[in-house]
Amino acid sequence: MGGVLLDIAPEATLAALKALGVSERLLTDGFNLRNEMLHGLECGLVAPEQLYSALAESMGVECSPEVCKSIKAAWCAILGDFAVEKLRCLRDLRARGYRVFLLSNTNAIHWEVIEEKLRATEGREPADYFDGVYLSFEMHACKPDVAIFKQLLEAEGIEAAEAMFFDDSRDNCAAAASLGIAAHVMERNGCLPEWLTE
Repeated sequence: MGGVLLDIAPEATLAALKALGVSERLLTDGFNLRNEMLHGLECGLVAPEQLYSALAESMGVECSPEVCKSIKAAWCAILGDFAVEKLRCLRDLRARGYRVFLLSNTNAIHWEVIEEKLRATEGREPADYFDGVYLSFEMHACKPDVAIFKQLLEAEGIEAAEAMFFDDSRDNCAAAASLGIAAHVMERNGCLPEWLTE
């Protein structure tokens, strides 16, 4: 989703958290998926409230509703907009008989906002674009773990050789390719391949 269908700007969240007073050490040393807290959030093993509490503690403040609201806004600053032409491409692919699935590393905080942004773009629901939605925080696994790809393939009865995967991460594409899935690395926030839209 992020970087492929939805524009993302990780630096915006880093800047917003820094402006709130989140510990510089936490942002420079731990702000990535290798961080236990963040990886846990993406895999659905850490609740949003735990993240808010940890960030508020690093700011030296109580985790009040106002503080949580500010942290959520900063956390979601990464999320840009959907490109209408990409969403139309998904609908067109489905109309032509292709099955389209979303497999995304995301968390409950981001997904709530992503759904709102998706509805606001064309007034449609996720089911209008995808035959199935597979989210890391619900599956308790994150790309590039091959288990997350296997879960989707098995759930949908798809052979790896029949599938095509798009991502802006080389590691994620390499994991998919290791199972025999045709994987295509996309430039972050770039255009869909012309051959796909045509």
